[in-house]
Amino acid sequence: MARPSKYSDELAEKICIALASGQTLLQICAPQDMPSTVTVYSWLAKKEDFLNKYTRAREDQAEYYADEILEIADTCIDPAVAKVRIDARKWHAEKTKPKKFGKLTTTQLQALDRDGEPTDMNVMVNFPDAPSQD
Repeated sequence: MARPSKYSDELAEKICIALASGQTLLQICAPQDMPSTVTVYSWLAKKEDFLNKYTRAREDQAEYYADEILEIADTCIDPAVAKVRIDARKWHAEKTKPKKFGKLTTTQLQALDRDGEPTDMNVMVNFPDAPSQD
């Protein structure tokens, strides 16, 4: 049986649901009745609607992996195995949804006055999900 290579909304939906449920693209594309990964990548390059759905599914997958980390920590008997599984999921979540799961970094700022001398400054930063200070 030949792999499907024609795009359909139903097949795209099936791929996105599987991604959001924690499956990898390799797992999804392994069965012969599913398109190859190369075909999926081609669709992503050509179909903006699919790209948007796929991107959202990947973000949902990061949420799934974050939830799964707790499950692994609570149930895995071998700490070494748990650490590897957790670290892999943390890495994926950080890369896929960095605004929520990425590591925070700090930057030192130094302001100079009109004469080029260091001066105190107040900086207000707005974060998209932070509650308003009003």
